[in-house]
Amino acid sequence: MANIYKYCCDEHIDFEIIFKKFNEYDFGEEVLREKFNDIYVISFEKYFFRNGSYTALNIIVNYENDSTYVTLIGFGGGAGIFNYSRGSNNSITYKPILALEELNFKKIAESY
Repeated sequence: MANIYKYCCDEHIDFEIIFKKFNEYDFGEEVLREKFNDIYVISFEKYFFRNGSYTALNIIVNYENDSTYVTLIGFGGGAGIFNYSRGSNNSITYKPILALEELNFKKIAESY
């Protein structure tokens, strides 16, 4: 099960400013940072002891017109025969959401 959140800011916020804000929070080990044209992708993973598995977070930053969009996708983390994540998908997206809200991003969509 994945948790997906999409945020928007009505101004162009440079990727480095967003990434610097993310670094103020410890929400996992960075495993990938790539740029494709005007789209940035960052991937993190974090081990959760409560369910004994890794949970991953993909962050996609893209620009349309003068707006900045950020999509957070928390996934994985399920353990056992029922793939029970014990909330790790939600936990890995919590701190990035706080960082985005500090930069005046507004949530425009979410999916579970």
